[in-house]
Amino acid sequence: MRNRTLPPRPLAPPAPHRSPSEFLAAVRAQRLGQGRAGDGLQRGVGSDGGFLVPETFAYVFTPRPSVLEQGVTTWTGAVKGDQVHLTVLDERDRAPGQRLGGAVAQWVSEGGTFAASTAKVRRVTVGRDKLLTIIYTGEELFEDTGVLEQHVTATVTAEQQCRRDTAILTGSGVGEPLGILNSGALVTVAADAGQTAGSITMANISNAVRRLLPWCIPRASIICHPDAYGALLQVAGSAYSAPTAEAPYGRLWAFPLIPCEYCPPLGTVGDVVVADLTDYLLVVKSEQRLDYSPDVRFLNGEGVFRLSQRIGGQPLTRSATTPFGGGAARSPYVAVATRA
Repeated sequence: MRNRTLPPRPLAPPAPHRSPSEFLAAVRAQRLGQGRAGDGLQRGVGSDGGFLVPETFAYVFTPRPSVLEQGVTTWTGAVKGDQVHLTVLDERDRAPGQRLGGAVAQWVSEGGTFAASTAKVRRVTVGRDKLLTIIYTGEELFEDTGVLEQHVTATVTAEQQCRRDTAILTGSGVGEPLGILNSGALVTVAADAGQTAGSITMANISNAVRRLLPWCIPRASIICHPDAYGALLQVAGSAYSAPTAEAPYGRLWAFPLIPCEYCPPLGTVGDVVVADLTDYLLVVKSEQRLDYSPDVRFLNGEGVFRLSQRIGGQPLTRSATTPFGGGAARSPYVAVATRA
């Protein structure tokens, strides 16, 4: 009987991972050279690399939106390319003929004429920057997959939320989202005459509210450094309302309070910001990629997981707006000037 070559055995279909811990173990096995065909891993290509996180487990690697992020406008989904382009009206003045980028409505008498106008629009480009999260894991963690899963997912979600909140507030817009405090739309109100350094007064807050665009007022919140939050509680008096489900840190007048450690320190610009967060657009690519390296801290007996995701963001309003009838410019974002 002659020898014959058997046809190659077809690969088994991708094995479903029954839990996030099984997925973590499969990624590690591949990088240790212990992977097997049909392991259910989808390889990445290009600069993103890694292994695609299955949709069924994506939620465990996604931070629960903070009180700050819950207020922004979030666009989540599979978007091609590394940028999202939007066309919006270019409004910088509320005077007739300038509103909404130049749209005009007129009362016209019988037989009268209508003055034509052309609305100005601008293109908003939101880049999606790569957010990398690094998690060190000791080899002994792989002996208890439940502890491994808890360690990795808790670390990832906590650190990602810190970075996302920081970017929304103070991002430079270079390699990361553009933050409110670096936006061209930010308005800063002066401190009170003779105000004590590092203090906060109710007049500071009321002056900031006066500079909000009127339609932003019902949606506005007061974002403040924890020290500023405490200072506000001392001076608020009856203006403070107790926490509720919708405002877990209470309200000042009608505005929810949001203490945030990523605000600048008490007494500096940005320690208190009255803002309509719905004007901020956060674009989150739903696709996440995970990779593992056993080499970075080999002598310490540790491996490193790396999670990557593309996220972009910026305020939709580009500049402060001159109000109808003139006067001081208004914006969705108003901060109190330095009190030094």
